[in-house]
Amino acid sequence: MPALIKGNHRGLPLHEYMNWSDTEEIAEQLDQTYPDVDPRDLLLTHLERMVIELPDFHAKNASADQAVLLKIQKEWNRIRQ
Repeated sequence: MPALIKGNHRGLPLHEYMNWSDTEEIAEQLDQTYPDVDPRDLLLTHLERMVIELPDFHAKNASADQAVLLKIQKEWNRIRQ
């Protein structure tokens, strides 16, 4: 059985946690968590903070580069349309 990381509210196995490479899942979680936020209006620094605060996001100590944040923002905007 995969190891569990303490503190995950859903008790997900380690391999099911989100990391910066999970841009589609991150965008879906952001859309569910922040239904009143327009992703096009966000500064990338704010977007990064919002991602890090998602409960199932695992890479809290790693920062994302601009390309990854733009990809998340684009995916979130696509979901909204």
